[in-house]
Formats: sequence, C-alpha cells, structure tokens
Amino acid sequence: MKASSSRACDLIATAGALLLLSGNLSAQDDPFRKEQAPTPPPAETEQPLIADTFQEIADRAKPAILGVAVYDFETGAMQGVNLSRPFSLQSVFKIFLSSALLSQVDAGQLSLDKTITLTPEDLRGGGGTIDHSDGGSFTVRDLLRAALIESDNSAADALLRLSGGPEKVTAWLRGKGIEGVRIDRDLRTIARDENGIPADLFPGRNASSIQDRVPKATRQAAFEFALSDPRDTGTPEGAVHFLVALKKGEILSASSTSLLLGWLQEVKTGQGRLRAGFSLQTTLAHKTGTSLSFEGVNLATNDIGLATLPGGRTLAIAVFLSGASGTDQERSRILAACARVAAKSN
Repeated sequence: MKASSSRACDLIATAGALLLLSGNLSAQDDPFRKEQAPTPPPAETEQPLIADTFQEIADRAKPAILGVAVYDFETGAMQGVNLSRPFSLQSVFKIFLSSALLSQVDAGQLSLDKTITLTPEDLRGGGGTIDHSDGGSFTVRDLLRAALIESDNSAADALLRLSGGPEKVTAWLRGKGIEGVRIDRDLRTIARDENGIPADLFPGRNASSIQDRVPKATRQAAFEFALSDPRDTGTPEGAVHFLVALKKGEILSASSTSLLLGWLQEVKTGQGRLRAGFSLQTTLAHKTGTSLSFEGVNLATNDIGLATLPGGRTLAIAVFLSGASGTDQERSRILAACARVAAKSN
C-alpha cells in the first residue's frame, strides 16, 4: 500500500500551484490542533458538488484518493470505491476507542463515574473544552462525551491510556471480528511523527515554536511518509463493518449502544461533510477526522457514521479523503457529495 515519494511530491506540487502558501503550516493547521471548532454548514449560495456515482466523485477528486463504503441495512448490499484501501483515521479512531471502553463498562470492569485527573502536562492542543482547560478531574463519562462530541484530543489520549493502550484497542477490535482497522499511537505521537518533530521535544499545546525548529525538508519527508503510513489506519469496508455490527448490537450492550449513538448525534465537527449531504430530516450519528496540511495538501479529511433517512432506511457510511488540496470547506463538499449519492442509491 506504500505510495511512492513521487506521487506525494506531485500532490504537493499540484496544490502549490493552486494555493498561495508559504510552506509553513498556518495556525489553523497547527498539527496539535487537528480537530478545529465546528465547521458551519455550507451557505446556500455555494454550489454543491453533484454526481451520480461514487466513482465519478473519486475521478473528480483526483489526484486525491477517495475511499467510500456504504452498507444498506434493507438490502444488505455494500458499495463504494477503494473499499479495502487503508486511510489515515485521524480523530475517527475515537469512535473505536470509546466503544472499547464502553465494552469494559458493559463487562463491569469500568465505571462511567470513575474520576481521571489531568495535569497541564496531559493536555493536548485541539478544539475541545478540555483541550483549552487547565486540567482537572473528569469522569470517564465527561471524557467520552468530550472526545466524541467536541473531538477533544486531551480527553482522547487520557482515555487511550485508560484503555490499556493502542494495542489493546486493536486487539479488542479483532476480538469483535473487525478487520482493516488498527490503532498504533496516541495523538501526541501521531502529530510528532507527521511533522518530523523529534520525540525528545515536548510540544505543549502549540507546536508552532517547535515546528520552526524542524527543517522544512524534514517536515516534507515526514508528511510524504504519513501519506502511506500503515499505522493508525482504517479501510472503508472495515469502518463500515464496525458500524453495521454496532447497529446490530454485536459490539455493545443495548444501553451502551444507545449512549454512544446519542453522543455521536451531537457531534459538532464537520457539519459541511456527511451532515451537509443528507437531508435535514436524516438522523446522523457520526465521527469526523481531520489532519494537518502541508504545502496545501491535506493528509486526511474523514467522516463515518450511521444515517437514518426520513423513510426509515438506514445506511452505514464511511468516507475517507487523502491527499486533497483546497480549503476544509472545499474538501468537505466531496464528502457531502458522497452522502447525496448514498441517499439516492438503491
């Protein structure tokens, strides 16, 4: 699955011709602030991306790579593009992490009221409430809500430690019969790796000062490697298999499933993605993931979830976009277009 360095360079060069960027990451693309404040839905005056098939959207997204999987609970059919190709998960991993912990709650091994104390050293950059706090004591319930609804990075890394680590979450997924999804690192390590920041440098919440100390060539090499890094990835079909099993009650107890889906319906990030492509009457329980951009090329723009359409038809959908240029809003329109195709497909 390794992408060639020349492909990564082509992507960066293409974006560089389209965007007037200096080569440094902007404050908005700070690598330790992956999930930003909620993206507003596209304005009515903006032209949506209209297509008839997922392949058409994938072709129009090139040189970016689009991965889509959609499962229809009525027909039992799955369709999409690049179904088995691994894509960087980014904050999508939080849905798997949260489910693993709720499984411990179901087994009586963990209480949602357990208190976890976070020191300032435990905090990560991000758009969540805890990310912007001074630390403190939080219940597991607090941390789960923050990690899912606000995509809080500090909460997620604290929960990952509580779970026993990335390998434990991956092993739990395999035990549930979920293939094609792997968790390997915490968010702080991922951000360091993707930006070529040495592990001995402590980033704090803002990576800008450290970023300036890393040569541009080093950051470019790290970004190019991240485009094909097998770690912390998921395939569209693997993500959808998880969603299908979750909906069918094969992952968690009925009460934990209801709790999780309720939080996912409150997700504030990525409102211009799947949410914008489905009708307002559609109930969507979803989780987004967003990466840094380098030289105008974005590593990952993702959204996965369960959508119940007005007539009661339910879909499991996963959309991953890798190596795309443009703004977050422009990339989000590609994901919204996939939702529209999914909603009208039979």
